[in-house]
This record gives sequence, C-alpha cells and structure tokens, in this order.
Amino acid sequence: MSKTVVGISHENPHYFTINGELRLLISSAEHYGALVNRAFDYVRYFRELRKNGFNQTRLFAGSYFERASDFSFDSNPLAPGAENLVPLFAGPEKTRLHPEYVERLRAILTAADEAGVVVELTLFCVFYNEGNYLDSPLHDPAVDRREFFEALTEEQKRYVRLVLAELEPFDNVIVELINEPYWMVRRMEPVLRFQQELAELIRECAPGKPVAWNVDNTLSCAFDGVPGADVLNFHYMRPECVLANWHRQRPIVDDETGFCGSANRPYREEAYLALLAGAAGYSNLDMAYTVEAPDGTERCSEQCTHGGGKSFHRELAALAAFLGRFDFSKARPAFEMFRPECRSAALSLGGGRYLAYAAETAGKVLAVSLPAGEYCLRWFDPVTTELLKEEKHVSNELWMRPVTPPTEGEMLLEVCRVGTGD
Repeated sequence: MSKTVVGISHENPHYFTINGELRLLISSAEHYGALVNRAFDYVRYFRELRKNGFNQTRLFAGSYFERASDFSFDSNPLAPGAENLVPLFAGPEKTRLHPEYVERLRAILTAADEAGVVVELTLFCVFYNEGNYLDSPLHDPAVDRREFFEALTEEQKRYVRLVLAELEPFDNVIVELINEPYWMVRRMEPVLRFQQELAELIRECAPGKPVAWNVDNTLSCAFDGVPGADVLNFHYMRPECVLANWHRQRPIVDDETGFCGSANRPYREEAYLALLAGAAGYSNLDMAYTVEAPDGTERCSEQCTHGGGKSFHRELAALAAFLGRFDFSKARPAFEMFRPECRSAALSLGGGRYLAYAAETAGKVLAVSLPAGEYCLRWFDPVTTELLKEEKHVSNELWMRPVTPPTEGEMLLEVCRVGTGD
C-alpha cells in the first residue's frame, strides 16, 4: 500500500487530502521529463522536493516529448535526445509497454511515494509543432496533428489502458487528461468530447484515481465541458479564476507557471495570489532542474523564460511551511474583506480568521473591511514569512479602515478575531 495516498476532501471538496488530512499541493517541479529521459536522476530530484516540503510533480506519460531546439530553456529534461529516450512500446505493433519504461515508471512512482510526493501523470499533450508529432510513438501519418484529439481511437485507448494498468498499486497519482488541449487544435467541441470519453475510460481502468482537466490558461470559467473531471487545472492562473470556478466544488490548481522571466518575485507573487484566493495547489515549472543538476541549480539564467532554482526553493518552502500551519477545512475566498488598489487575494478560514496577500503595494491605499469586532493583525515578511508586526484592529463593519503594512512592494497578513483562541 502507498505511503502517500491522495484524495479529495469530503469536508471541503475544493481541497486535496494526503493520507486523509487536508493538504495544499505546493511544488517547484521539473519540466515533466523524469520518465522519458533515462539520464535524469529522479532520486536526487525527489530528495530536493522532500527537503523543501514540496509534495507534487507532473510527469508526462510518454506520448509526447520535445527536441532540444523547441523552446528557449537552459536545459530541458523533456528533450532526452535519441540516446536517452526511454521507449514507450516494446515493438511496432504497440500492444505492450517496453520493459524499461515499465521498470522506470514503477521506480519513479515508488520514489515519489516514499518522498511524500503526489504525481500528476499527464497522458497526452498537444503537439506544438510538426517535429513533436513526428517524434511521438502515437504519430498517425493519416491524421493532422491539430485533429489528433477529435476522436479517441483504439490505439489511443490501448496506450491508456496499458499505462493505467501500471498505476494500480500506487495511490499517490492524479491522472491528467491532456496538457493544454486548447492550443493547436482546429475545433474545441470534439476535443472536449475526447476528454470526457477519456475521463470515463480512466474511471473504468483506474477507479479511485482523481482525474484532472487542464481547462485553460490564465482565467476562464470551466463550464461543463468535461463533467467527468475531479480537478480543474489552469496555467499561469489569475486569482479571479478561483472565484469564477468556486461553485464547481472541485479543487482548482495553478498547475504551470512561466514566461515572466527568471527572477523569483513574479512566481512567489503568483503562488500567494493563487493559494490565498482558494486554489488547492500551485506547481511552478522550474527549469533549474536539469540532467546535469537534477536537484536544481541555484537559479535559472537571466535569458530563461521561466523561474526556479534553489533560491526560489527556499522562498517557496517558507511559503509552504507558513500555509501548512493553518486549517483550510472551512476555507473560502474572501475578496470582499480586502480591496487594495493592486493585485490581491484574501481567504476566510472560518471562525474570524483570514489570510491576505497583495502585490505591487507601493504607493497604494490599503484597507480592510471585517465583521464588527476586535481583531489582531499580524504582518509577515512575504519572502521569509517572519513575523514583523502585530497590532489591534477594531471594525464597526460600516467602512473600510486603512492599514499600513511594514513591508514595501508586497504584503502578507493574518487577521484573527480576538477571543478565538489566538
């Protein structure tokens, strides 16, 4: 039996559980190539995740990989090259998985389980260019790559069944349908039908495994395109996205970041804004993990389009430890209590307790509006989460009272009603 069992909370279905306890999924993770790239040392990688308290990683299942020239990355684990590519199938008939693939998949899931890491296994990815498609073990010369996901073929079903059969002993797995299924496709309606049929196949072959649907980039209302999905994934997510989808009663995850340069701050801000809006998880796409440095370099190069590295790991680890102190069983978005003139998010934890974060606060008016009562305001350093200032605040519920954070540029605040035990 797995040591790390992931599920969805019955008490608050917007969040995950690990071993029955409600937990946020927070990580700065490699670029999805640990399975297909035999040169990537996943043991050192999981050691780094565990050291920082990170508990999630994404893993592409083998139907898609990249070439080194595809994107402007320092080094790309998802581009193994012919010499390090782990073959998906045992032969051209594609009826059996390759023994090396099976052995590596089981070993990675076992190592993740022992490290307390939940693996999101992504079955498919859209093909961003012809090279991606030509290289895929599922390439069909009779089908245009932009129409590949318009009908779930018998060959695709066989591949999915073969992979899902290997997941049976592992309870630390979330199965994602397709990465970015809204790009490089001709028509969305058949792609949504494809994903619903795929979700039903996963239910049949891997009952109990949460199914994730990558809805969109940035901001979108999920509608009912894939009703069989348990988890709503977004990339580069804005905090308003949580509010727009909260009524869906499912975990909402900021599942990929990037394209904000290589500095730490944009990705730290995105983490706080997502999680304090009510997201169940945050996964930074970290290009500092390479074949040469599977535990991450100190930081990504200035030319890299993505952030990460050990300096960011320290900041995100502090954030994860800070949020791990709180009970999210009654959490809900509370945008109404905190309305600065800048990007912000606020979360009610119930019982008169709130958490709030704001970015780009320099020169902006900040104010809080709370139910009538006396409160304790605790201000923290957003980088280290060190307590900086504590003060009393009295609310008469009729107006928003200005507040002054002790930090410049961004702020992290805990609000607690006096008399609730804290």
